[in-house]
Amino acid sequence: RKGDLFDRGANGGVKGEGLRTMSVIPNLWVDLSGLDNHTLSKTKIGTCGGVVQTQREPVLLVFHRYALLDRGRTIHSSVQLEAGGNIVDDRPSGPRIDCVKRNSGVPE
Repeated sequence: RKGDLFDRGANGGVKGEGLRTMSVIPNLWVDLSGLDNHTLSKTKIGTCGGVVQTQREPVLLVFHRYALLDRGRTIHSSVQLEAGGNIVDDRPSGPRIDCVKRNSGVPE
C-alpha cells in the first residue's frame, strides 16, 4: 500500500490506518516502543488485511499477528516477509544501469 513503511530492524508488523482489522487474538497484546522511549502499552494483536491493485487484478493481502494500531502508517517487518518466501527490495542502491540483451547476448 502506498505510504506503508518497511523496517529491517522490526521484530513484527504494526497495522496502521490503511489496513482493516479482520480478527483479534483474545488476551494477547504487545507493548510497542519507539523513538524517544515512546511506548504504547497493551496494543492488541490480530489479523489485518487490505486490497492492492496488481498488474492483473485486485488482490487481498492478509497479515497475521500484527499489532493493531489504528492510526498512522503500517509498518511491515522486512525480515518476517522474507522468512515467508517474499522478496523485499528495500535496500538502497547506486545509479542503475539498465541493460537490454538481444539474441547476441551483448548488453547495449
